[in-house]
Amino acid sequence: DAGTAAAAAQAAATDADTDGEKAAPEATFLAPDPKDRWVNTHVISVELEVSDDRDGPEALDLHWEPASDLIKPPDHAAPDGIARFALIAPVPREWTISCTVTDTDGASSEASVTFMVHEDADGDLFAPLRRRRRRL
Repeated sequence: DAGTAAAAAQAAATDADTDGEKAAPEATFLAPDPKDRWVNTHVISVELEVSDDRDGPEALDLHWEPASDLIKPPDHAAPDGIARFALIAPVPREWTISCTVTDTDGASSEASVTFMVHEDADGDLFAPLRRRRRRL
């Protein structure tokens, strides 16, 4: 009917950007902070905030990379728009975690975070300090 068609047209117009294309979902890593220092004995919280003009956070599909290195991350965000999981005792190396977020219309965007995990060689649970050179 005309009312349903008008509502669908309004919804499509609300979800359109200036090019007339549907807007892609938004994604931002809240944690881990790349400036923090981690060791391989830490549990590292990973949090990704997602949103979309039209779909709720639970309707957005999340595809994580590198999937083989991670404890099972969520396929969808919680109702508050945050997808959370933990890396437990990750291998010491530079890590980059990426997530592609896809809405029900097929529009997608990607977010990533890079951080360093160090070996806890002395067993003190702290990352090694950066040594500064003294200027004479």
